[in-house]
Amino acid sequence: MENNIGLWEVDCRELSEDGKKLKLRPRVEPLAAKLNKLYSLARRCALTTVFTTCCSGTMPDNGEREDFLFVPRQGNETGWESRLGDFPLIYLEKVTCGDPRLNFQCRAFDVFHGNRNVERLLFLLGISTWIVFGNGFELCVASSVEGILNAGYRVQLITDLLVQSAGSYGDFGTDESKARVIGGLRADGVETLFLRELIQQLS
Repeated sequence: MENNIGLWEVDCRELSEDGKKLKLRPRVEPLAAKLNKLYSLARRCALTTVFTTCCSGTMPDNGEREDFLFVPRQGNETGWESRLGDFPLIYLEKVTCGDPRLNFQCRAFDVFHGNRNVERLLFLLGISTWIVFGNGFELCVASSVEGILNAGYRVQLITDLLVQSAGSYGDFGTDESKARVIGGLRADGVETLFLRELIQQLS
């Protein structure tokens, strides 16, 4: 399943009320046009997309689905591995503590902290460069970027497809905090680009 580029989407989508499809989270709806462009690009270029759902959002259940592969949190659950090649869209289950404050305190926002299958998934996919974007930048997105980097992969961050973290969690949610975190990630080797540059790159 080797591919040089994959998309890593953080907390943009959640399960719809009827449980039949994915919908955008309210905080990312202003980015809907750009996100739909990116989703179309992923389909056209056959890019694997890994995604998470906000731990305060409506998370999918672990059941057989035709639209995406569910990768559970528990490391002893490995049945998903045999189905990996059948799905271009892959869902990584996060921890949820049932309350926004508790989610922050137990680091539920960090899928690398709560899901024991993440690094196994990265290894099996064999993708060398991950294009990261999403919701809750300073916490949810940044922790995914750090996890991917620490696992030994290249990261490119789409800076015009980022929604800042809510302002009630530490010193986050401001233009200054966004710039500070981007600066730190760049210092760690993360490359930044705009969506239009990615589209040009893959055209």
